[in-house]
Amino acid sequence: MTTFVVVRGAIPAELSNGKIYVNSSGNRAHHLCACGCGSRVLTPLNRHEWHLTGSDLNPSLTPSVGNWNLKCQSHYWIRKGMIVWAPRWSAAEIAAGRTREQKPYIEDAWMDKAKSWLSRIAEVIFRIRK
Repeated sequence: MTTFVVVRGAIPAELSNGKIYVNSSGNRAHHLCACGCGSRVLTPLNRHEWHLTGSDLNPSLTPSVGNWNLKCQSHYWIRKGMIVWAPRWSAAEIAAGRTREQKPYIEDAWMDKAKSWLSRIAEVIFRIRK
């Protein structure tokens, strides 16, 4: 059974099984697919996608990793360094999951636009009052 540990720093070109490589900025993690197919899996670490918790010797990666773009289409969690297999998803479940995953980014884009508009309105108002 494969267990995972965290390795921090530069992400190497060649990955080893059982290691979650976290870049020095802490915003990206790479590991080899838990099914053993040898594919590299990238998990962005941010408030909208994955979170790496626990110690470097017993890491947890949430939410689950669904490798829908890989031939294996494996689906699992990494909890306290161990693989916990999740059920396979249907094509409809994958499509719905992708839609859900995009929603926070769309909302952030809208909020950024709203902030920009409000900033411009404030500039006009304060210029008029001067």
